Amino acid sequence: MKKAIALLLALMLIVSVFPTTAFAGSDGDAHTHHDKTFQPWTATDSLPTTPGSYYLTNDVTLSSTWYVPDGTTNLCLNGHGIRYS
Repeated sequence: MKKAIALLLALMLIVSVFPTTAFAGSDGDAHTHHDKTFQPWTATDSLPTTPGSYYLTNDVTLSSTWYVPDGTTNLCLNGHGIRYS
């Protein structure tokens, strides 16, 4: 029984780590989702003003309303959050 529990916990650990390593890019590197290439967004106080595909490299805190740019804009949170202050 102990071996089964240990195996189950090990499998859960592997599965929980997989998505993080599969989608994480180091800051400055583009990464892809569903055949789209995302560029890093490094600002911590604003979001993109031109259409494109971006991923956050940090949490973002906005002080004004963000309007999605005209055109197609994709934003991957990449494990980060957007706050309004």
